[in-house]
Amino acid sequence: MGAEDMFVFSPDSGEYYQPLDVESVKCAPQILHIATAFRHNLAATSRTVTLPFTLVWSGICDKRFHSLRLAEIFREKARLTRLGEDKTISESREQELATLASRRLQEEIHLKQELYGSEVFDVLNNHLGHDDFSKGAKELLRQTTVLLWGAIEVLLRDLHAEIVGPEMKGVKTALKALFQSEMGQQDLMKDLGIWILYLACCRFD
Repeated sequence: MGAEDMFVFSPDSGEYYQPLDVESVKCAPQILHIATAFRHNLAATSRTVTLPFTLVWSGICDKRFHSLRLAEIFREKARLTRLGEDKTISESREQELATLASRRLQEEIHLKQELYGSEVFDVLNNHLGHDDFSKGAKELLRQTTVLLWGAIEVLLRDLHAEIVGPEMKGVKTALKALFQSEMGQQDLMKDLGIWILYLACCRFD
């Protein structure tokens, strides 16, 4: 398997959490904290399982930033030479050049996102050639399921404790209290498959 199959890649957080954020505003006030905690747990899971991607991406961007920064410094020294001035660059001017290099990097990433993505794949695929790294990557992929499952389990147990209480009314009662929208209830049950987990401790209405 290649890097595309072995790693979880960092999603656009705004788009990724948008459906959950839309439904969360419909929460009853007394359980809003549960929805907030669920979103936090999902974000923590995402940060954990996308760590290999994040490290490689950061390394590539840092390397490119330093190249762009050096280029700005060389251009600045060339400009000072043409003007016949001292080629020593002040600390404040270096900060300005670093800011300019950072802006150029962001523009470059936006224009060449596929190229940067391909470089990430190349680095990860190269690392997969090392046995220990490959085994670690497989284990992290397995832990992705465990972490996500744990986040959903915490959500359901919190809902059960807050809404259903000791009376075994089931998951539908909790979902009706959490989401005002019928479509929201159906989508959540379909997309996450949480009813499978909840059958272990509660029956349906």
